[in-house]
Amino acid sequence: MNGFKHVNWITNVLLAAAILSLAASCRSYAVVRIDRVNVKFISDAYDFSGLPQIEAIARSPAQYQVDLCESAEVYYELNSDGPYENFNDPYDALYDASYGDPKDIYVVELSTAAGYQFRFSALDKNKITLSGMGAVLLRARQEDNGHTLRLVVQLDHLDAYTGQIAESTWNGCRGQWSESRYAVGYRLRLSDPKGTYHYAETAGTSYDFAPLMLTAGTYRYQIRAISKNGKYGEWVSGGSCIVTNETAGANRERYEVKKVNDKIDESLAHTPDNNRVEYLNTGWQMTPEGEYWYRSHDGTYPQDIWQLIDGSWYYFWGSGFMAHDAYVTWKDRDYYLTSDGQMLTNALAPDGRQADELGILSPDKTQN
Repeated sequence: MNGFKHVNWITNVLLAAAILSLAASCRSYAVVRIDRVNVKFISDAYDFSGLPQIEAIARSPAQYQVDLCESAEVYYELNSDGPYENFNDPYDALYDASYGDPKDIYVVELSTAAGYQFRFSALDKNKITLSGMGAVLLRARQEDNGHTLRLVVQLDHLDAYTGQIAESTWNGCRGQWSESRYAVGYRLRLSDPKGTYHYAETAGTSYDFAPLMLTAGTYRYQIRAISKNGKYGEWVSGGSCIVTNETAGANRERYEVKKVNDKIDESLAHTPDNNRVEYLNTGWQMTPEGEYWYRSHDGTYPQDIWQLIDGSWYYFWGSGFMAHDAYVTWKDRDYYLTSDGQMLTNALAPDGRQADELGILSPDKTQN
């Protein structure tokens, strides 16, 4: 009898194991395979630091969802000591020059819904479709037994966006603001005490309005970022600045344009149609130290920007002084300014790079 019970116990154990095995097998067959992924990228808001807020949207949310979409700079900084540190040497994706600008690279993590599993026989880029913002897949990896898919993506069209300007204020007669990421320049609008608008552009993060602040009163300025493709961001207020009579007098002494009105034809009456304005102190100016700057007819001077003067291009630093014997990077292109300040064209720069007819230097040195 005891032998019968022992055999019966063994039979029951084997039967239970068979049932569990069959159940596991049934569960495995119930999992739906995902071998194609479609993700769209959009940006319609800005984060606390003024940068475009990137959102990744899963095109098949019933099968998988986006758990994370983060700048690679932030992602790998937070996870460098975590479980992701061995992901195909992630820093290659972040810093390899062949991938372009590191700030354009994002990490996206997808997770499956219940009953689904990522099962790529090979991570074929043709089976991972990305759209929006010029998204290009750099790398992909399945994790967590096929329940997580991690993508490293480059967004080539981020330069069409400009981050918001987080701060803008006054420092004396100079407006200053925080840098807008992806911006290549800034458009400024100054309102004087009479309500007249004056406009200017610069690539820097400050601008001297003193040449336009020649009378006492309240001045206000606004600023907007300019993207690489020429689109403008929203106007941001820089606040107000009260100019005293003393400050206005000092500005007039330094920047006021002197001009005279003459007749065009001396034999005719002096009418608006027969009037010529002669500017006495505009154009090239030189400091006692030998630095050159340029005064425009409205009294302003170019700051952190190119200026076409008498058929030649010149670049002026934020101080207003002409650049010379120097390299300038503008919209991701390099240029060279000669000893007389003119942009070099159709010639070799001192470092051996060739300047074309537009002044753009070749990426590499010219081989002799």
